Amino acid sequence: MLLKETSQQSPLISVIIPVYNVADFLDQCMESVCKQTYTHLEIILVDDGSTDASAEMCRNWAKKDSRIRLIRQQNQGLSSARNTGIEVATGEWLAFVDSDDWVELDMYEGMMKSALTSDADIVACGHIREKRKKKKVLIPSEKPRTIRSVEALRMVVEDCKLQNHAWSKIYRKHIFDEVRFPVGAIYEDIAVSHLLFAKANSILLMDKAYYHYRIRIGGLSRTSRINAHKESQYFTHVTAQIDFVVKKTGWTDANYYLHRRAVRYIGHLLLLPKSEETDRYVDQAVSVMRSHPFPFAVQFTPIIYLKRFWILRDLISYRKAYRFIEHFRGTPRF
Repeated sequence: MLLKETSQQSPLISVIIPVYNVADFLDQCMESVCKQTYTHLEIILVDDGSTDASAEMCRNWAKKDSRIRLIRQQNQGLSSARNTGIEVATGEWLAFVDSDDWVELDMYEGMMKSALTSDADIVACGHIREKRKKKKVLIPSEKPRTIRSVEALRMVVEDCKLQNHAWSKIYRKHIFDEVRFPVGAIYEDIAVSHLLFAKANSILLMDKAYYHYRIRIGGLSRTSRINAHKESQYFTHVTAQIDFVVKKTGWTDANYYLHRRAVRYIGHLLLLPKSEETDRYVDQAVSVMRSHPFPFAVQFTPIIYLKRFWILRDLISYRKAYRFIEHFRGTPRF
């Protein structure tokens, strides 16, 4: 029996769910979205060329719920699937859910109430990191509060309370006018989040965690989890974001966070076998560090100061010392 929409007076939220080979997780994701207490949803299911049972599961879900719009396309990646959803969305608001995650059943009711009360353009909730049996709850604010775009841009650079990921937020659709996720890129959220915050008049930070982010653990060895090209894209997006924020707001202290991320990025690369590719990426990162002034007064973090100083003065000895110390550590922190 098809589920019929009854809440026509409430703003329509278009929930965009890209799908690619997630048969083990898709039902849990779809159950959590279709059973929302806020029922005025347009659920856009974008099958990005799945080759497992996900394709048939998408078709079955579309038959169960009349709110689901199923789109199938050739595999082009997460960014393309999200963009496809944005192009066809008819809702006043946009939301994103990754198909291997799930959400609390009252997520969109709680977020929409907050949106209408605050008249915000973006509402950000917290999320629960699900790693096997371990859980970690992260919320953007200890109590609900509304901030302006300048503060949001600073917070997203700090990457602590307010983070880059698209799936823990709802957006007025017009915020995505002329903004799309970069097709083929990794860490696509970092590439666009600052553009969206810059366009918002106000952003509401919630004190509740509604979104369950699943961390899937593979059987890879420690260094095989590090991909030089992937790491390079991350740092490229971070650099572009921080440069944008400095230019937009004049907050030059943002460069501290660029140096901090550069130190970590270089550390990951130095764990890999020495090669022309990794050497080139390291040299590029060092060049970026040299071209961005380092504000010493932002945070007192001696380890960052020491590592940065050592990298810029003597990279060869830093590499040897870093690899020796990291040999005794656990999984790299990404």
